[in-house]
Amino acid sequence: MTTFAEALIGALRARGTRHLFGVPGGGSSLDLIEACGKLGVEFVLTRGETAAVLADTALGVSLTLVHVYVKPIKDTMRALWAVGSLGVAWIALFGDAPLTEYVCAHRESMLAVGWTFAAFTGLAFKEGMCYGKAEAGALFFAVPIMCLSHLFGASEDARAVGLAVNLALLSVFAARKFTQEIHADVGDKSVFMLQAMSEPEREVFLAEARASGRDVWD
Repeated sequence: MTTFAEALIGALRARGTRHLFGVPGGGSSLDLIEACGKLGVEFVLTRGETAAVLADTALGVSLTLVHVYVKPIKDTMRALWAVGSLGVAWIALFGDAPLTEYVCAHRESMLAVGWTFAAFTGLAFKEGMCYGKAEAGALFFAVPIMCLSHLFGASEDARAVGLAVNLALLSVFAARKFTQEIHADVGDKSVFMLQAMSEPEREVFLAEARASGRDVWD
């Protein structure tokens, strides 16, 4: 008796389909894969890297828009993110397993992707120092400990505890950031305005500010 999956794949093959791409999730998808094998349609396994790519992209956007007054520190955080992103892309494209599974199975891969976590650690430090957020300060220590414990082969139980702690801290961090007042989050942008000015423009601006009676710190 012909199954529904076989009928569907047979109809697709009759119309010229020779390859089927997807990520098996159990149930009917396994029936479709089996039908592909029976009817001469090659099933090509793809990878579900969407969440990891979105998270990495979100961090990159954050490091572009974040208000860090010391430009070398901001540039360093961006550089760390860029190096880590290259590692993520390399594993996603050429690894023999989905990204997260590959990193879990190959602890040395932290040397490629760990730079992204280093950039996030800098962001956590900034949030903790600027706003006095305890969870951000805790992430400054928890994230490196989690990464290093994986890199140096800590026990599975220890790594599970570290991951759980980081997830809890990140949940609190995200919830508080989402509800933070806009004006408090944006802060004083005059520093960036001054940095964008040429030296003569800056001198004129400061002279006018002093003449108007405003407080100016040299």
